[in-house]
Amino acid sequence: PGVVKWSYGQGEVVAVLGKMRSYLQPGEGSFLADLRRWAGIARPNLTVTPNDPRVFASVSERDGVQYLAVFRYGLTTYSRHPLGVRADEPDEPLAVRVGLPRLAEGSYHVRRIGVGAEDLGVKTAAQLIEGIEITLQHSELQVFAIAPAERRADDAATH
Repeated sequence: PGVVKWSYGQGEVVAVLGKMRSYLQPGEGSFLADLRRWAGIARPNLTVTPNDPRVFASVSERDGVQYLAVFRYGLTTYSRHPLGVRADEPDEPLAVRVGLPRLAEGSYHVRRIGVGAEDLGVKTAAQLIEGIEITLQHSELQVFAIAPAERRADDAATH
């Protein structure tokens, strides 16, 4: 990665530029942790365990509801995929734990939305920070609505 810095208004902008990936290479985790500390960001938006190149996760917020999307890359027709997914890899489920370390204290209603919709009930912030257990098939996307408990996630996800 490269770092670019320039003045803007009464402060300055610092951009860290590099190849975007949904996974980390060895050593990048500590580099990003150091970068977050330097930038004053205490915790990442989410964590994925294990760190697997076949899994992409993203979290966004709209109207007070957190939307968590978790995707597993599928098998390819190539003998070797740029992300390290082998075409002859068995079609077995992959279990991951996705945590939301920046979630505020409180209770949250969690619902998987879209295909395979399921009410996961009310979870504490501590439980969600530790992580949601998710099992993914090849090329599967799962999306979750996470809303404050007083506002049910299924109601929030339909608005």
